[in-house]
Amino acid sequence: MYDRAMRWKVLVLCLACTPSATAPKRLISNAAAPSTPPAGKCARKLPWVDKTTYFHYSEVQNGHFGYSELHADFNRLVVADTFNGVVVLTYREFPDKPPKVEAITMSIPAVEIAGWLKKLRDHVQEPPDPPNIERVSVHDSSRSMHMSIEAVPYESIDGEGSVQFFSEIGERTPTPWGIRGCRADPRRSALKSIGKLVEQIHQRLGRDALFAKLGVTPP
Repeated sequence: MYDRAMRWKVLVLCLACTPSATAPKRLISNAAAPSTPPAGKCARKLPWVDKTTYFHYSEVQNGHFGYSELHADFNRLVVADTFNGVVVLTYREFPDKPPKVEAITMSIPAVEIAGWLKKLRDHVQEPPDPPNIERVSVHDSSRSMHMSIEAVPYESIDGEGSVQFFSEIGERTPTPWGIRGCRADPRRSALKSIGKLVEQIHQRLGRDALFAKLGVTPP
């Protein structure tokens, strides 16, 4: 009797130690975690810039020369060879002053805007200067300037859609430019070329003439 009772106790204990068939199983996955593309890896071929149907230039300045905003919006039909748009300048001498506003409408050939975008595309993605090259920049802490140039195609091409070239930093010469969402450090000669191109865009949009109409010296 004693041996039989002991055997039953051992059997009950063993059953209690056995994992339940209905107990949840622990799943082990060999799937790798989603990979993140390395920072700065953003080469944009932008083969569609000559097929842009929307072009926008924006410039915001504040500080020593007052507070101004310049916006130029241009659109065209896919089959049209001319962009039509409006350029609006808003200026305030001080932040609490009412704004002065001037606006003009104009047309720009599509090939001209495509030429601007191609130069921007090529210059802004030039590799940086070698590390042993001294780069001297001139800073002006009395004002800040934020500029952007946005282009949108009728439809994405080769998986690429809109692009925005931008410069958002305190006033510096030559002005640094990049592509929104991408880390870049174009060489100094490229930045100088972009600076000359932006001056051409200013002239074409009548930027200085708008400032003159407001009785303000262009910054």
